[in-house]
Amino acid sequence: MKPELFLPTVVRPGLLALSEAVGPQVDTPEAEVMLLAIAAQESALRHRQQINGPARGFWQFEKMGGLNGVLTHARTGPLAARFVEGIGLKVDLHALWDVLPFSELLQVGLARLLLWSDNNPLPPVGAKDRAWDYYLRNWRPGKPHRGRWDAAYDGAVELVRLEPLPETLRCDATTVLDRIEALLRGLRSELA
Repeated sequence: MKPELFLPTVVRPGLLALSEAVGPQVDTPEAEVMLLAIAAQESALRHRQQINGPARGFWQFEKMGGLNGVLTHARTGPLAARFVEGIGLKVDLHALWDVLPFSELLQVGLARLLLWSDNNPLPPVGAKDRAWDYYLRNWRPGKPHRGRWDAAYDGAVELVRLEPLPETLRCDATTVLDRIEALLRGLRSELA
């Protein structure tokens, strides 16, 4: 998916859903930049299933790694439960693993919560080296690619600066969530 579409159709709706469940402090330009850069680094915004590997979603979660970690971490576990229930899913590791590749809302929320598990604040927008260290510490990638990160991060910064979140979207989160919930109901009925 093109980054200019990924931000408004995947990242922002997911952050809005998470904000509704846990509070507005999760929905920041710093979070948008990190989420865009990490998804670009991990999946090139294309792969919902890791090529020749077990990870799933644009942020490439592993079942007993990032997914289980977010659900059981002292800081994120209760927030994850509220978020997962808020988007109409059951807080169950195996069920969430099954739906993960198909639910962008779930992917964004979990990715943001994984960042939330770090005791350090998100790096300021534009702090590429600090963002790289933050990514390495929290994602623990097997084969990190600094050159690809630099390009992904620079693109994310540019995109977030060009398209700041309109204030009307922040104020109208209920309407957005109603639409998202309708889409989720359709997806759940198809999966059932």
